[in-house]
Amino acid sequence: MSRMSSFRLHAAVVAFAASASLVGAVTSAQAAGAPDGPAQPVGVHKYTNGATGKCLDVRAASRDDGAVVQQFNCKSGEQQKFATQFFVGDPTTVIRPNHSGKCVDTLNGQPGAGIIQRTCNNTLSQRWEIVDLGNNAVSIKNVASGLCLDDGGMPSGSRREVRQVVCLGSAGQIWSRYAA
Repeated sequence: MSRMSSFRLHAAVVAFAASASLVGAVTSAQAAGAPDGPAQPVGVHKYTNGATGKCLDVRAASRDDGAVVQQFNCKSGEQQKFATQFFVGDPTTVIRPNHSGKCVDTLNGQPGAGIIQRTCNNTLSQRWEIVDLGNNAVSIKNVASGLCLDDGGMPSGSRREVRQVVCLGSAGQIWSRYAA
């Protein structure tokens, strides 16, 4: 092989290697910046409120859009089990009641607003940041509003409301999370 042919072959190999590494870098960058990528399941959990000892629950095990997410006496039903899913390149999660497959959402973005389930639509109001506080304790913060899930304080009895309020770290905003 002549010196010129050897040089051309070497240049071609270097050019190919460089272009291959760029393709890999672009693909990796696209994946890292794609919060709308496929949801990655993390697990199914039960959440117990630190102030009341009651479990996060969908009222009457409803499968309807707009059904209230509340606290209720802890039982074994699927309406008290919630699947969490993360999106590629996004540390936030969607929380899905296991019985309905819908997404936990806020009624609106205001402090004191109720929490409901709704057909998943990939909006920020359906994204949550689950903050690990240690010893199975977490706080759950809505991405759109920046507010935390909290014991609504009423009514008394077996059922209690869940609201989003300013995050203060109070017992009503701390949830124990256990594998269901």
